[in-house]
Amino acid sequence: MRRSASATALSLLLTSVVTAAGGPAWGAAHARIEGTGSSMAANAMSQFVADVQQKGLQVVYTATGSAAGRKDFANQVNDFAISDLPFRGYDPRTGEDDSSRGRPFAYLPLVGSATTFPFHVVVDGALVRDLKLSGDTLARIFTNQITEWSDPRITADNGGRELPALPITPVLHAEGSGAGWQFTSYLADRFPALWGPFAGANAPTEYFPLRGNAISANGSDGVMHQIASVNGAIGYDEYSYALAVGYPVASVGNASGAFVAPTPQATSVSLTYAKVNNNPASPDYLTADLSRLYTATDPRVYPLASYVYTILPTGSGADERRLTTAKRQTLVDFFHYALCAGQTTIEHIGYAPLPPNLVAAGFDQLRRLHDADPAVDVSALASCDATGSGTGGGVPLDASDETAPYEGAVALQVAGGTAVHLRQLDPGTPAGHPVQGTDPTGHRHAWVFTGSLSGISVGDSRPGQPGWTLSGQSTDFVNGATTVSAAHFGWTPALVAAGSDAEGLPVAGPAIAPRMQVPDSLGLAGVSMLAGAPGGSGLGTQHVRADMVLWIPDTSPTGTYTGTLTLTLISG
Repeated sequence: MRRSASATALSLLLTSVVTAAGGPAWGAAHARIEGTGSSMAANAMSQFVADVQQKGLQVVYTATGSAAGRKDFANQVNDFAISDLPFRGYDPRTGEDDSSRGRPFAYLPLVGSATTFPFHVVVDGALVRDLKLSGDTLARIFTNQITEWSDPRITADNGGRELPALPITPVLHAEGSGAGWQFTSYLADRFPALWGPFAGANAPTEYFPLRGNAISANGSDGVMHQIASVNGAIGYDEYSYALAVGYPVASVGNASGAFVAPTPQATSVSLTYAKVNNNPASPDYLTADLSRLYTATDPRVYPLASYVYTILPTGSGADERRLTTAKRQTLVDFFHYALCAGQTTIEHIGYAPLPPNLVAAGFDQLRRLHDADPAVDVSALASCDATGSGTGGGVPLDASDETAPYEGAVALQVAGGTAVHLRQLDPGTPAGHPVQGTDPTGHRHAWVFTGSLSGISVGDSRPGQPGWTLSGQSTDFVNGATTVSAAHFGWTPALVAAGSDAEGLPVAGPAIAPRMQVPDSLGLAGVSMLAGAPGGSGLGTQHVRADMVLWIPDTSPTGTYTGTLTLTLISG
């Protein structure tokens, strides 16, 4: 269901960093734990490790690559592993064993991430920052079918804008990389006629073949260093690394034909299309089949979003040589933090938080450490858990229902007269006349306008609680012959408690900054999440609001600038 609310003046985004809530004062005995694996998760893990160190936990994590982390786990040389893909039984590239070799384990979803395509193309002395690449074009670039940036397919992807006749240098991961697995899984599924002959077999691999003009580097930091060093380079890497060094990444074409940037909010929306294994008896419980992202026709989907998993040791006795009660306690308390308060600290570094249902399922996995060692205290897992548990006895009952089931409905509600009236901040103050972040000289300034979006709510009466996502996108602002891009318009969403009774854990969307403030931001020119309720949540009414912000050049003519904000509600 879709409604529109018109914005009749201007608005501004105030960026805020969400910090973790204070954690428990751990009283149980702890011991240092060591993990290895995914570089995709390394920046999130660094954040988690630093946070818990202040609380007295000692955790060491080394990003050796997903393949090496799984091998370390199987050889019992780490206390846990992080991997972007599950064990596969054997490595199809090398024929080597890729299993836990009998070491008992459970998968624990950790964060949502995205495999992205950072690039380095300089035109007239300036780094190109906006690039669109279809899946077909990406496949041809990385299989040596497209070798120059002036190729007509790249020009067509970018609306006729031609890049220079500069050689393309693909930059690959030299180690067994989860990003490589995610990218080649996509290629094998969507472009087998290109990938199969190039790779020698139409199958995914963590080791991208090094051929043609390609170069390789170890680790995500190494890949980003190579990209930054070579004009004409493009690589595949985790979004967090490109974001950390300020390098642009390509917007990727999805099955709807839309080009989508790999923002955390796009990753969150995309992962609602993942098919998660919900069978607790399965050895792959909580892992996800991502192939539905490749063909999803939702224009908001970034097709290379994915989950990162902790491989958690759950054995005891002879099956588990490394763990002690103190180490298991550290595993429980560390990953309790990572799955709860830690999820609020990672969006600004490029990751997508887990939905509440996966947090709750992850807690169930952590409880298996208590099953292995009853001395491990898992009482902390009672918080952040959206589910309850209990035992008891009773008398069997039955009832016969012959009435058609109630299905309910979900609807977007916009209060009558809703509009956003933006008012200019005092131009005589620094806040009202800041330097444009897009101006490298620091001489150009902006006028700032702020306002508030209110009167918006989502009512969901569906018993099945499939969840919902409410997103927004703005048109450009127009004043006569002058146009201000919607990329310079942003918001900070929030949930409204008064009058809301939605069940579960609805969440507000992330803050979106104006591009004049943050150069890489798409602002509200792109589709951005205002609020959402994951599966198992949202039954009832949830009111939402947003602080709005608009930056315009201080050279803009006076007058009233108007635009339209379109809100879109999507079920599930």
